[in-house]
Amino acid sequence: MPDGPDRPFISPDGRFIACGYQTGPNTPFEIAVISIAGKEPLKFFEVPLTVNVEDLAWTPDGSAIVYADTRIS
Repeated sequence: MPDGPDRPFISPDGRFIACGYQTGPNTPFEIAVISIAGKEPLKFFEVPLTVNVEDLAWTPDGSAIVYADTRIS
């Protein structure tokens, strides 16, 4: 796992953890989805610098992760 993960967000079924991180200053944020069993990350998602990865949330059914993007169009 790269350096700098933010606080974990546990899926509603308790099987997965989502956390955001940056690999360096001014690099895009990424979100990793990891099994609670501690295996290698299952998925990585790159998100814009305008996303606050401290505000991640799982949907109630655990099928998706949501976040807010603060960019102005």
